[in-house]
Amino acid sequence: MKNYLYIFCLILLPSICSSQKFQGTYGTAQDDAFNSVIELPDGNFLAAGHSSGFTGGGDDLIFYKISVNGEFLEQKALGGTGSETIEELTLLDNGNIAFLGYSNSFSQAGDFNLFYGVLSQDLEVIWCKQTTNTGSESARDLKILSDQNLLITGAGNGYGTDGTQDIFVIKSDLEGEIIWSKAFGLTDYEVSLSCAEDIAGNLYIWGHCLSEFTQQYDGLLMQINPDGELNWTKIFAGVNNELAGGAIAHPDGGVLVTGDTSSFGAGLIDCFVMHVDVDGTVIWSNAYGSDLHEHGTALSFHGNESFFVGGLSGSFGGGGLDMLSLLIDLEGILKYGQAYGGPIKETCYDVHSCSDGGAIFAGYSRSYGEGFNSGFLTKLDINGASGCAQAYGHVLETNTFEFEQSNTNMELKTENINVEDLEMDEVVTSYVHAAYVCEINYLTEMEDNEQNPNSNPFNEEDLPTLEAADFESKMLLYPNPTAGDVWLEITTEKDETLDLAVLDVNGRTLWSNRMLLEGKWMHKLNIPLHDLESGVYFVSIETTENQSIKRLIVDHYND
Repeated sequence: MKNYLYIFCLILLPSICSSQKFQGTYGTAQDDAFNSVIELPDGNFLAAGHSSGFTGGGDDLIFYKISVNGEFLEQKALGGTGSETIEELTLLDNGNIAFLGYSNSFSQAGDFNLFYGVLSQDLEVIWCKQTTNTGSESARDLKILSDQNLLITGAGNGYGTDGTQDIFVIKSDLEGEIIWSKAFGLTDYEVSLSCAEDIAGNLYIWGHCLSEFTQQYDGLLMQINPDGELNWTKIFAGVNNELAGGAIAHPDGGVLVTGDTSSFGAGLIDCFVMHVDVDGTVIWSNAYGSDLHEHGTALSFHGNESFFVGGLSGSFGGGGLDMLSLLIDLEGILKYGQAYGGPIKETCYDVHSCSDGGAIFAGYSRSYGEGFNSGFLTKLDINGASGCAQAYGHVLETNTFEFEQSNTNMELKTENINVEDLEMDEVVTSYVHAAYVCEINYLTEMEDNEQNPNSNPFNEEDLPTLEAADFESKMLLYPNPTAGDVWLEITTEKDETLDLAVLDVNGRTLWSNRMLLEGKWMHKLNIPLHDLESGVYFVSIETTENQSIKRLIVDHYND
């Protein structure tokens, strides 16, 4: 018997615990994922993302309301003829919810446009706006500011004359009217992943850029004043790639940022966290990792003295890639690191601290659920327990390091980002599933992680092999979404013949290449996508023994 517990329960029972914990999958029979989650004033949760299992075009945006115990309450999906996704949710003081996403259903040229709006707790859209600029945009982060306005950031390629990808920042009021808007760029490719406001009212934009000289990705941090004027921009570089994740304001000033580094740490890729003060000075920077790869995607405070990092781990857990939770104090000291997941893949795109002292993590699961991917939530209690009989603890190495830092001058590309009202159609599905991965009400019936045969209809023979899960853990495809080319990092233990292919949504091969990967090594391969139009594609990665299919979004031209 495997040393972890899989229990699916379609009858969701109330918890008797004071600090709730559960793990659940939610979605259709197709492809579903959660990109954001928040706690509502009544203690329930709202998760949002995208799904291909509704009656719209490609992916439709989804909202799922989940009870404090993990029970599915209700859902709403909106869409058009193309694809939509929600990237971020934030709770407003009046109990309504601001949302941010992007869509290619409603633009004249079929490009992806940013949209943002406000939703009631009854899941009714109060208002929604979309941008009208030419080119494509991808939405990334949304925050409510101390002056009760909205801060929005993302990236797009329609702001200058060169067609390259630039960072945009928008300040909007709570009716959707733009107060100011800016787009900034360097030379080729810049993208923002997160934004934050510090205690002095300074605004921070955290992302990464493609170095003109090394053709590697470097971290990029901008500070902007409340009126939209750029104060400074810092570049953080290593010998390999540095990719941005989440950002939150530090309570003592400045900002905390997370991401991935291939240049420092213990493994192939380590999660890193850095505290940067109001002047751009690095107070501390640590890499957290093990022998393979760890990724930092999101941050959320845990009380006043520590914070959660949400991400992914390929070094430990149930197999493949697992949802990663780190708890770190404000000096960078790791208090614990745990992974949660099954034999294939679980991701984390967002983490939200909860009123009961725990936290909830959102992403998708490929190990559980009834679709190709299912929306996945892990609710931790105040002690970091997930509701499962098995949580995969691991002693991650903490390595202090220093990026090579430089100042740079961002070019102001435009101060004129326009919006218009947007209405999306409600779309439906014939089937929605909700299932506990681990049902806490059965835990007292278990001993030595044995399964309860009366409560677990899951057939272990249906699981992919551990060899396939191990194959998933040894590769990374990035950036995704992409402005053009993507990179595949794949580790081999021996000589392997590798077949790569890029396919469209109809299964047609658009590009392919066969190559020999020699020996035990981490290989970095370029996949050229400059000529592809905006849309959803699939990358097939196949060796003589294993195959993986990865979903990829191209969100604009870059030629």
